[in-house]
Amino acid sequence: METVVTLVVAGFVGLAGIALAVAIRRSRAFREAVRHTAAVFGLGFEPGGLLKSPRAKGAVDGLAVEVRHVRVKERRRGTDPDPVLYTRIRVSGGWGRDLSARAREVRRQPRRRRGFLEAFNDALGGAEELATGDPSLDRAVALRTSRRFDALSRLGADTRDGLRTIVGGGHGDVRDGAVTVNRRRLVTDPRTLEALTGAAVALGRDLSRDGRPAEPALVDIVAGDPLPALRITALEQLIRERTSHPETARAVSAALAPGDPTLRVLAASVAGAAGFDAARDVATEVAAPLAARRAALELLGSRYPERRTEAAAALDGVLPAAGDALLDA
Repeated sequence: METVVTLVVAGFVGLAGIALAVAIRRSRAFREAVRHTAAVFGLGFEPGGLLKSPRAKGAVDGLAVEVRHVRVKERRRGTDPDPVLYTRIRVSGGWGRDLSARAREVRRQPRRRRGFLEAFNDALGGAEELATGDPSLDRAVALRTSRRFDALSRLGADTRDGLRTIVGGGHGDVRDGAVTVNRRRLVTDPRTLEALTGAAVALGRDLSRDGRPAEPALVDIVAGDPLPALRITALEQLIRERTSHPETARAVSAALAPGDPTLRVLAASVAGAAGFDAARDVATEVAAPLAARRAALELLGSRYPERRTEAAAALDGVLPAAGDALLDA
């Protein structure tokens, strides 16, 4: 019996020794991965110690970057909380602290307390969910903000791709002015940790608009974003919030160019002579949506009454009844 007990104890000790050796090896590999990442991004490196995580910390393009591991207690059903190591990458600064983004389908992530600003804004009723008009992003990510104009200016195509990958993919979130990536266990492969850090930095850079003001960033969305719905929303925001701003005039000029009919009619509603030409083009465009053509006709009659005859002549070959109705208005 004594022999059996001795063998069992020896077995447990052996397994514990193997587990400890594996843990030490992984810890060393993680330290080297952090060292590699620090060198790639020009960050300071702290090797850590027995009870302290190795850490890469510094600034990249004006953004504060930190790479380390954290120990999080996770509760499994019917058991006490167990400590689990997460690799955490945090990139902060350069954008509104009230903008938050979280995955609609929450995957395994460490529990975090809600940020003070997020809770405060919600309590005041200031924060609202923001739909981008990007179907795949809106399905995967819940965006909230109390500053719609500012938030929209940060949601160009690159930002949306980053949110889709990091937040929609269940790898992290955006809150309190920081992008946080959490990867369960230690990321010991240097290239993987470098790639994760690069993705977080890229999203932080895009959210910060590279330091540019909101107005020109919205003009870029109006002029060239692949999503017509977001282009329309961006132009609406500029017209509503920055009516006399020079960048709004630039956005209107860009929106009048041949392209989305609904966007052209919106721009024509606040433009001068060029607005007449755009509205006439939409009204006579057979392939344009009926709602856009109807809006263009109404605009021609209400905004340019002195040019009704000219508009009716243009419409006559395409929509004779519309031309007559315009003259009778």
